[in-house]
Amino acid sequence: GRLPVASGAHIVDFPVAKNIIFHPEMLPRHENGMRITAWKGQEELLSKTYYSVGGGFIVEEEHFGLSHDVETSVPYDFHSAGELLKMCDYNGLSISGLMMHNELALRSKAEIDAGFARIWQVMHDGIERGMNT
Repeated sequence: GRLPVASGAHIVDFPVAKNIIFHPEMLPRHENGMRITAWKGQEELLSKTYYSVGGGFIVEEEHFGLSHDVETSVPYDFHSAGELLKMCDYNGLSISGLMMHNELALRSKAEIDAGFARIWQVMHDGIERGMNT
């Protein structure tokens, strides 16, 4: 394949099958992690590890588990799937309903809808690429 770099200013050859290697073992801090390593021959130039921590947020390994600089308040604060399910049951809400209440405490309905539209577009584009490759 070909890979745009430098904000699209250059295109380089990038054989995907050779250069993207899936390792099935989990990273130590979280199951939703990815390590990206750049090599020049046998020399490692750079290695970074990222974790998806939910809510569309990605953090670098060195920031994983650190509290955010800005504390936000949501009506249904939970720290585990078990707590989420209990809150849903107690309040008579679905998971999506409870999460919408939390999102509305942080941003407007229009911002939420725009975010959903962006997510859908990324998913749709990925499906299209997969179907036409």
